Amino acid sequence: MNQRCLGTTANGAPCKGRPLDDGYCFAHSPSLQGQLAESRRQGGRNRSKVARAQKLMPRDMKDVQSILLELIRDVHGSEEMDLRTRAVTISTLAGSYVKVHEAGELAIEVQELRERLEGSA
Repeated sequence: MNQRCLGTTANGAPCKGRPLDDGYCFAHSPSLQGQLAESRRQGGRNRSKVARAQKLMPRDMKDVQSILLELIRDVHGSEEMDLRTRAVTISTLAGSYVKVHEAGELAIEVQELRERLEGSA
């Protein structure tokens, strides 16, 4: 069995990766390309600011956001309120949602700064 992967790097040089049973490393193996593509997509999603914010945001803020979104949907679909009342209510709820979101982002930034300070100490 080869000691090196049969694939080539982006610049055309032979890959130095350790081969699997098919002769290619995990990055070049044709049988793993679908898995690798999905892993890259998932990694990109997890690195997005929104995904990070959802993971780091305190649980109670997530709950408040969920409740506000549910209320906005309920008011939007309500036939018991006139159009003006619905618009004002949705506007108020949306403003509250934005404030909770901003508070969550601020909490995340503070946490990241704390982690940086602890890492440099």
